[in-house]
Amino acid sequence: MAKLKGPHGLEGKLGGLSYYKMRGVEGIVVREPGGPSKYKVQNDPQLHMLRRNNAEFSGRSTAGKWIRKVIHAQLPMADYNISGPLASSLKAVQVLDTESNLGKRTVKLSVNPIVIKGFPLNKKALFDSVVRSPVEFSISRETGSARVQIPALMPAINLFTPDNYAMFQLVVAWGVVPDLYPDGKKDLSHRITAGAVAKDGFFEKIKYLPSHKAYDNIPVEVFRSDWYPIVKGAPAIDKELTLQVFPPDIDFSLVLSIGICYGIMESADYVRQAPYVGSAKILGVG
Repeated sequence: MAKLKGPHGLEGKLGGLSYYKMRGVEGIVVREPGGPSKYKVQNDPQLHMLRRNNAEFSGRSTAGKWIRKVIHAQLPMADYNISGPLASSLKAVQVLDTESNLGKRTVKLSVNPIVIKGFPLNKKALFDSVVRSPVEFSISRETGSARVQIPALMPAINLFTPDNYAMFQLVVAWGVVPDLYPDGKKDLSHRITAGAVAKDGFFEKIKYLPSHKAYDNIPVEVFRSDWYPIVKGAPAIDKELTLQVFPPDIDFSLVLSIGICYGIMESADYVRQAPYVGSAKILGVG
């Protein structure tokens, strides 16, 4: 059933069409349902290639969730839904697995981490268009640490922020993204069993998992600067972040992200972060 939202909005299903809102898109999106049923996708022998592609998309989506976990502190600064583009960027990682069959290729970000370096969380106000001086950084896999050096920021010189906010804050996040394998198995035996027919016997249910459960317990390290008045800018910041729990093996990537958010003065001693406004990006991967 479709429902009116506000004076002119419409959300739901009506006349065979779906009406919904999508973050980062103006107005209401209208879509006509199509394609085979879920049962047919899961069981029709002729759709085995679709099942293969769906399985691998699931792996990339899971890897995207791990990345979003690391950059969680900057997600409120995003101005669009980054899930799809992030998963798409990981395709370049998955195709590097030439040992496994299509449908069970691993998602090993550590093989080609550069694919997400610089990934933007914004379409409108890119981080580099707001902070117009280079942010230097270094990453050490040996110590599990990252060092970030943010230059002094001066309004209208190397800091260009929206006019409707009084305060800003810099946020840096540092964490681990594990490589993912079908069912967590890293033995590269992700091939069709002997005697199985590809289109009939390949697609048992699998999940993409890290090589070790210990990855679930590695916290993300987050640094938040003080709140600074936009009219005055901010001093230079030199900050080192170190993992409190080290990964259990070498099948991982280290992801460093940075963002600038804006604040609303609620009282003389309290600043509230404005939601879904700001600029952020993945600064480095190692």
